[in-house]
Parts: sequence; C-alpha cells; structure tokens
Amino acid sequence: MAGPPDARPDELPGTAAGEHRLAARVYDFRLPETLDRTRIRGLRVLYEVLAHRSSGTLATRLRVPVNLALGELEQHSWGELSGTLPEPTCLFAATLPPLSGRVVLHIPLPLALVIVDLRMGGNGKGRYPERALTEIEQRLVAGVADDVLSELPAVFAPLATLQVGASVQVASVQFLPPVRPTEMYLLVPLTLGLDEETTFPFELCFPFSVLHPLADALATQGGEDDQPSAGDSQVVMHRLLGTPVDMRVRFPSTTLTPADFLHLAVGDVIGLSYDNGSPLSLVVGNQHHLDVLPTTNGKRLACVVIDPEEKRA
Repeated sequence: MAGPPDARPDELPGTAAGEHRLAARVYDFRLPETLDRTRIRGLRVLYEVLAHRSSGTLATRLRVPVNLALGELEQHSWGELSGTLPEPTCLFAATLPPLSGRVVLHIPLPLALVIVDLRMGGNGKGRYPERALTEIEQRLVAGVADDVLSELPAVFAPLATLQVGASVQVASVQFLPPVRPTEMYLLVPLTLGLDEETTFPFELCFPFSVLHPLADALATQGGEDDQPSAGDSQVVMHRLLGTPVDMRVRFPSTTLTPADFLHLAVGDVIGLSYDNGSPLSLVVGNQHHLDVLPTTNGKRLACVVIDPEEKRA
C-alpha cells in the first residue's frame, strides 16, 4: 500500500532505514492507447508520399505552383482535437472502406477563402473577411478536399486495398458524425505554400481504427525493429520513383539592352539566339539533365533526347 501523499520512498510503512522501495503509483486503465515510434516512423514515410502527390494534384486544380510540407505527427484523443477547432470552420469527413472509422480533413477558413479566390481566377493574396463559406464557396473548396482525400487509396496501396467512401462536409465539429471523446486520432499537420512567404496550415486526422490495420501491415512488410528494413526501402523507393518531377526545355539565353528591355510592349517580338538543329537543354530543378532537339508528336510540340557526342560529331 502507498503511504501518505507526501511520504518519501524510504519513509513508507515497513521500510527499514536506508532501504529504498518504489512507492505505489496510481494507474488509470482508461488512459488512451498510443502508437509506438516505430510505427509512427513507418507511417510518416507514407504521409510524405501523400504530401508530394497532393502537391501536384492541387497545382493542377488551383492552376498555381503549390508545395505541401508535412509537420510533426501527433497523437490526441478526439476530445482534445475537437476542442481546438474554431467555429465556424470547414471540415470534411470520409470513410475508407473496408476499414472502419472516418478520416477528418480540416481546412481553416483563411485557407478555404484563398482556395475560393484561386479557383475563381485570383492570385490568393487578397484580404478576406472572417465569415462562414457560402454554398457556392463550399463546393469550390470541396473539389480541393476531394483531391487530397482521393490520393489516400494510392498512398496506402502497398498495405491495403482502400477506396474513399461516403463523405460529409460541415461548418462545425458539432455536425460531424458522433465520435467518442476518448477515441484516439493521429494528427497529420500539413502546410500549403504558394511561395516562401505565403503559407497556410491545415490538418488530416486519422482514427486509430483506420491506422491499426495499416500499421500492422507495414510492420509485417518491414519488421518491428528500429532499423530500416528492405521492405521499408522498397516502399520508399517505389514512392520516390513515382513522385512527379517538373521538367523544362531551356533555349539559349538572349541579350537585350536596358533601353530595349524597358520599352518592351504587348506584341513585340524577341528573337531567340537559337540555330536550327542545335541541341536544347532539358532542365530538372535548374540543373541540366539531357540534350534534346525540338520535334512534334502528332499535332503536339515535343522533344527527342539525343546523344551530345553524336551531335557534335
């Protein structure tokens, strides 16, 4: 039995002088379960893939360059998570059959209004009123939410065959399907960046009822130890090779005088310093990768990869 609350271990009843025993500690069996760090690390690899895939999908939807960055994964009960959500806000909940539970996507109103602006042809850098979304705006934001959620089956394909099931869109956590406050969720924080200075946070919340089967499958593939396994490496490599990469064909630079540059107007023609038949540069991330020649593929403009040694010969 434990002694008085302020008793030292060597002052507990029945403890001889100089002898130390651990005091009894109250343990609450209602404490929520958690995922161990090994499984969190394995799941993080998949969420990195989700961020990369969603970046390309959202760039197409919003018609602007988009970068998604993944933050630190956190484990919280639904009671803790729901208590931090603002009112009103923008929430999407979707099932992932055959798994039970609903994934919740939270898009804060500042980001939701930026999405509306971009989808309507704006630049996403205006000042927006703090208000709930109209019905038309909700539909515009729903298209972006569907894009993110639709990537989940492909991301988790190495572990399970999933599909996005029934989904709901609400403006308040009070209108979501009921969830036990003690049910545990994994918070996946993401940041959408339009440029280095314009970023907006949003979150995905995964219930443990969804994650446990996926984490078990991941452990079966890669093992339970702390060292990266061959299975983990294969998953990472498979996803890495499937990540979209922006490529550009770069013409040689041309020169203008400051006077010519400042007097450019709509309709002016700038001559390119390009000799017909000379190779162009295929650039990836501002780095030269291959030499190419312009050509056509049917009615589309294209390029063909060439051997620079043969071209010089």
